[in-house]
Amino acid sequence: MIHLILAATLVAPAQAAEAQTAPTLTLKAAIERAFALSPAALRAEDEIEAAEAQRVATKSLVLPRINLTGSLIRNSEEVTFGSVEDSRTILPGTDWNARVTLQQPVYAGRREFRLYYQSKEGITLARDGKRATRDRIALRVIADYAAAVQARALIDVERQAASLAQKRIAQAQSLFDAGEVTRVDVLRAETAHKAALRRVANAESEAIQARSRLRMALAIDGGDEALGALDETTEIGLPVIGAESLSARALLRAEVKQAETNVRIAELEYLKQKGAYLPVVTADMGYIRQKSSFPSDSYGYAALRFTVPLFQGGEVGARMRIAAARQHQAEVTLAETRRQATEDVRQALSLLEVARRTKGLADDQVKAAEAEYAQARDLYEQREATALDLEAAESALAEARRALIQARFAVLQAESSAWLAAGSLADAALENFK
Repeated sequence: MIHLILAATLVAPAQAAEAQTAPTLTLKAAIERAFALSPAALRAEDEIEAAEAQRVATKSLVLPRINLTGSLIRNSEEVTFGSVEDSRTILPGTDWNARVTLQQPVYAGRREFRLYYQSKEGITLARDGKRATRDRIALRVIADYAAAVQARALIDVERQAASLAQKRIAQAQSLFDAGEVTRVDVLRAETAHKAALRRVANAESEAIQARSRLRMALAIDGGDEALGALDETTEIGLPVIGAESLSARALLRAEVKQAETNVRIAELEYLKQKGAYLPVVTADMGYIRQKSSFPSDSYGYAALRFTVPLFQGGEVGARMRIAAARQHQAEVTLAETRRQATEDVRQALSLLEVARRTKGLADDQVKAAEAEYAQARDLYEQREATALDLEAAESALAEARRALIQARFAVLQAESSAWLAAGSLADAALENFK
């Protein structure tokens, strides 16, 4: 298993004291916080809640509706007819009425049911969207966290280079005082030292930016103290399973499941539009209470109403053609998504293999550069090598160390990409990181 070594070799005394007192934010804790508090995670949760509400709203279309309506009217005159003993008020001076109605859809070509099933599939879409969002959040947090730690390691590399340049200044000064070298060697060593200090400043700037990106990914308000210390004492890595297992997982990742859901939604849409050719039947019941006694001051009724579409000007057929085209598009997208999923796994595994080989070569390069520097330093002390030889060895050693750190980060990034291609990065991160 390839690891990203997070341990820093040189830590300033003030930074060491701060690391002892500040709470340490582990990578797993950072990912869990991002899952709970990042804006992307909150939006994904809201999307599920909205889909649930849409399902409830759609379900109401097949349930009965009960309404209470009423009115209070003041007329300019009152009209009655009949004898005194049996008079009927047709138009009361002060009129009022109240009506309770119940409406129940009976049949509408099953369009309401298909709309309800579509809303249920919408919940599935939202949940799969949350899965995809969690994987993207995990990838961003891993990248930003590792970049922040890598920046600290690069600072240490540049400080080591500056330390070597400073030693060369003392060495060159001693040889100059002994009359064995010219002043040029001392000036060359001082120039290299200043360049190394400039690279330290640049590395510190990169570290500040990396921690800023990590605070944004974790939705942390405040400055650097709000983020706290990062775990730079352990090794992290994501062991990658075999290609066949990854490919099988990739066919179940969120994007593929969403494409499958979109196909089902498109099929329901076609059937829903086809149902517009069928009649619509509703049942109504009601009870009326009014002041007017004509024909009665209270009565109830029940009705069965239907509408049969005879001619719609070709609208229904056109909607069916549109739905059929959308269904075909969804099926094509599903096939493309499945193909892309398996191809993403192949590509990610190829890049992971390249990153591992690069990391191995970087290890060998550091060993060779260290040996070269040790020999160049000894030869320079014996005056068998020039200051240019020693400077070149120092530069090669610093570059090799930088390449090794970047290679380790590239391996972790490639491992994360492989799990992302399989649609399981969030689960793998929580399982393997501490």
